Amino acid sequence: KEFNAELKSLRELLGEASRVIPGALLKKLGQEIVVNDKGQERRVTVRGMTGGVISADYTEKVGEGTVVKPVTIPISKLDPAELLRCIGDDNTPGKSLIKCSLCMKKGEFFAAKKAAANCGPLAEPLARIADAKRPSGE
Repeated sequence: KEFNAELKSLRELLGEASRVIPGALLKKLGQEIVVNDKGQERRVTVRGMTGGVISADYTEKVGEGTVVKPVTIPISKLDPAELLRCIGDDNTPGKSLIKCSLCMKKGEFFAAKKAAANCGPLAEPLARIADAKRPSGE
C-alpha cells in the first residue's frame, strides 16, 4: 500500500509538472516575452500555443517603420531564464520540479537544490543531484 501511495503521489507530481509551463505561457497571451534567437534576445508577443509550440508576433524595425512578423517557437527552444520568469513562484510541487530542472539547466545548482526541497517524493534525489553538480565553494 505504501508503494502504491508513493507511486500515486509521483504520478500526480509529474502530471502537475507537465502542465506548469503551458499554463504559465497561456497566461502570457497578448504579453511580451523574451526569446533567445541565435544569441540575441528578441521580444515577441505571445498569440497562442498548440502542441508545445508558441505562436507569436515579432516586431522588426524596417527603415522608418516597423513590420510585424508571425513566428512559431517550440517551447523547448525558450531560454530557461524566461521560462522561470513566466512560471513565477515555486509554490506547488509541480512548479518546484520544473524550477529545479530549469535551474539545473542554467547551472544554478544552489537554486535547484532550494527548489528541490518542495518536490514531494523527488525532493531527496533531486537535492543530491544538485549537490553533486555544484562546484565546490558555491
